[in-house]
Amino acid sequence: MKTQKEINNHYWQSQWEEQRNLTEQLLACLKLAYRKHHMDDQKIGWEELSNKMRDTLCDVMGDKEFIKFLDSGKPVFINHPPPKMWSTQND
Repeated sequence: MKTQKEINNHYWQSQWEEQRNLTEQLLACLKLAYRKHHMDDQKIGWEELSNKMRDTLCDVMGDKEFIKFLDSGKPVFINHPPPKMWSTQND
């Protein structure tokens, strides 16, 4: 039988691995977008880039938040307020 400490360690290890995998996926997506947009890499197709960005956003945001993002036509912020420069109020 596992101790509570072993259970906790396993939980945190799996959380860390999940975050590391998401970070790696985000970096791969950003590198692909950079190569296509700023280096004009013709080996990357627009559909390939679009699919990679969609898949990455769904994995990071979750499917429900991604659908909200698409339906809203504007950025969706998860647990973060929008940057001040996006404010529509007169400050």
